[in-house]
Amino acid sequence: MENFKYTLIVSQYRYSRHSFLVKHNPDTFLEQAKELTAELEAYKRPPACDMEIDYGDLTYKSPDKIYMRYNVNDWGDIYFISSFYANRLMRDAIEYADTSRRECRGYQKKSHVESVDKHHNYNAVEAIVKKHFEIV
Repeated sequence: MENFKYTLIVSQYRYSRHSFLVKHNPDTFLEQAKELTAELEAYKRPPACDMEIDYGDLTYKSPDKIYMRYNVNDWGDIYFISSFYANRLMRDAIEYADTSRRECRGYQKKSHVESVDKHHNYNAVEAIVKKHFEIV
């Protein structure tokens, strides 16, 4: 099993992305990631949505090994990217932030802006991440 030191968690909803660098605990990582995914996807979804959560790579990949990257593509994407080095993950976080800035330029439908405000507020996403991981 890889003994990564850090994990970058990226939550995406439409053109919005929030990144959090967290401590990586290989003994509890998969369970923490699944719990985070369940809560974060419930927050991102409209209230009447009753679809089952798609945990993506968290369930598709072998549980006997911790992989460098897990993708969850549900109501909004969640990426879990692990590394031994915080600097590498900081570069990734900057790239995701740059992509969000490019995507939100120009006209955005009012309904999309309202949806991002309601379902992807930074403080709300951060509070959910903090419940499940230790932010560094």
